[in-house]
Amino acid sequence: MKTSFKPILITKLSAKIICLTILFLICYSCEKQNKATIDFVFNADEIIYYPDKHISMIFDIKPKYDIGDYTINWYSPDTLLGEGPFKITITNNLVLDFEISDDNNNVKRFQYEVKTDAIDSVKYDYRNYYIGTYFCNVTYSYNGSIEYYQDTLTVVKNNTFNMLNILTTNDIKNSYEGNKMIYLNSNGSNNSTTGVFFGYHSGVSFEEDSIHYSASGPLGFYYTNTYEGIKIK
Repeated sequence: MKTSFKPILITKLSAKIICLTILFLICYSCEKQNKATIDFVFNADEIIYYPDKHISMIFDIKPKYDIGDYTINWYSPDTLLGEGPFKITITNNLVLDFEISDDNNNVKRFQYEVKTDAIDSVKYDYRNYYIGTYFCNVTYSYNGSIEYYQDTLTVVKNNTFNMLNILTTNDIKNSYEGNKMIYLNSNGSNNSTTGVFFGYHSGVSFEEDSIHYSASGPLGFYYTNTYEGIKIK
């Protein structure tokens, strides 16, 4: 009878040791994996490419995996705090230098370079926010008289990056190239939906989906057309 229980006891003990070993290895593997999976994702929510290679960007930094509570400490630019979103304007490559720490005191430092040459100026052209067709109420004033009418303005890109063209219905009808307008805020200081341009005896400003455009005649013919409109397409 004694000999019949001994193998059973040994078997149960061995099984228990094996289970504890497997559990330890699983826990060790998980802990090792958690330490190894601190990584990040760079998200650029908005990129706008302005003249003079001024690039405005709104971005944030977040952990790539779920690591629970975490903090981000910035080394460069040292003015940044947390995960963002941040808005920056760059003209040259920028190296982001930061570290991420989780609630298990695991810390990993990263450097991420934002390269200006990798940013597509066509895709992120600042003029993309302004081009289109606008339905306008027009005020025509000349020699003390005022007239009111309605017209459409079509805004298109000029081949020169810091310019756009504004065409009236008459311009399109007669195959004119329209009025060439030069971007005023060449440092990229505007937000994405606001822009100011000027041309020969003319100026235009954009705000959200609206346009304010004024064009005056040459010397000796002092008329002024003022357009107030909303983008329709």
